[in-house]
Amino acid sequence: MSALRAIAGRVAWQSFGQPGGWVLLAGFHLLAGVLWLGLVDSYVAGSSGTDVGAYGGDGLRVHDHLLAPWLGHLSVLMLLLGPAVAMRTLADEIRQHTLPLLLSAPVSAGTIVVGTFLGAWSALLAALASTAWAPLWVAANAPVDPGPLLTAYAAAAAVAAVATALGVAASALTPHPAVAAVLATATGIALWTVGLVDPDPDGLVARVALSGRVDALRTGLVRPGDLAWLLTAVVASLAVAHARVDAWRRG
Repeated sequence: MSALRAIAGRVAWQSFGQPGGWVLLAGFHLLAGVLWLGLVDSYVAGSSGTDVGAYGGDGLRVHDHLLAPWLGHLSVLMLLLGPAVAMRTLADEIRQHTLPLLLSAPVSAGTIVVGTFLGAWSALLAALASTAWAPLWVAANAPVDPGPLLTAYAAAAAVAAVATALGVAASALTPHPAVAAVLATATGIALWTVGLVDPDPDGLVARVALSGRVDALRTGLVRPGDLAWLLTAVVASLAVAHARVDAWRRG
């Protein structure tokens, strides 16, 4: 367990403890802020009021028309930020020739992969938590139901987990971080948009879509099937990375 914490802490520190990580974080907040301002402007215009407190007094309405759409946008941003954070995790070990040192440590391949994933994911969760100023501002001016808000954040965190796992897997497949980022991002976007192929929400194609799996969660509906799909996506991605790390160790 100590080895797992050490690996996770090292990866988390490398994620946002360097100038490149702060640039990514600043870009994330810039986009999140722009999207937030756009939604607030639309909400004010649609509610024929000039103050959040005049939005109608219905916390569910505030969630449905302001917070839920914004957190949906944050989920999409997680698809982009996750691979950007995870792209260097294992690829840099190969490129900087530090992989033999990592593999010589008395830890299993599973510990290396899971620790790497947890470190990168925790960095994304920290970035996601830093957006809490928006719902807190709304809560100070209008009723907000904490239940749907928490599940909406959980949906964004789940997307971050899938994106991070894809990034770790891609990072294990190539020594080039940029290639790993492109590969993981393309896979994540494909999983997100594949549901557009089939308009039937109960169709087979739509059920594969990542967006469909988190939409219900984002609106406050927790379905076991969605949770199982998200967990399977993470485990499958980490299994790819594990197989690669195990092959390095045997080779």
